[in-house]
Amino acid sequence: MPYIDRDENEKIITFYENEQFEGQEFINIVPVDIEQLIASGLAYYSKKALDYRATKFILPVYKADGSTIGVHTDLQLSTLNDWLIVKNKVGTIKKANVINATTGLNEIIEVDDAEILRINTILTELVDNLTALDVRVSNKIKTASDELAVAVFTMNTEQLDIFAMSIMGDSENILLMTDEEFDTYINNLVIQIKGS
Repeated sequence: MPYIDRDENEKIITFYENEQFEGQEFINIVPVDIEQLIASGLAYYSKKALDYRATKFILPVYKADGSTIGVHTDLQLSTLNDWLIVKNKVGTIKKANVINATTGLNEIIEVDDAEILRINTILTELVDNLTALDVRVSNKIKTASDELAVAVFTMNTEQLDIFAMSIMGDSENILLMTDEEFDTYINNLVIQIKGS
């Protein structure tokens, strides 16, 4: 069973079968609750996934007058719904309330049906990719070996953030991987982060 050394705040993996650890050396070493570790890992990933969806990025939008504007958007379902509402408005030219990425201020712009369809297609695909990634990563966490669970979820906060953001930022590639390729990807990522 894996253990964590609490005293020095340094997280280590060892096994009680190792005969180098005897008597007094076990006093400060306490068992790791793998189920609790996995539950905490799932909660952590879910929060980071929500944070990632809420992260603003700039999307170029082509206005009906032929000019272009960069707008702040994100991958939350509420944002996707806002664009669907615009899509369902009457007429071929529709008004949309956006945040101008240059000024940071709200602005009413006019967009045509083709542009609204393009925006909805882009955002829907990105949201669908993240949803599929969430399912794959959650299943990976639930079925992780004890060693992998300890290796990942005893990382410090900075390492965990890098781990989660690396996965979410690489969603398109990950969704094309086989299970074996994904296992290799995760193991290599852990080694890379812990070695840095």
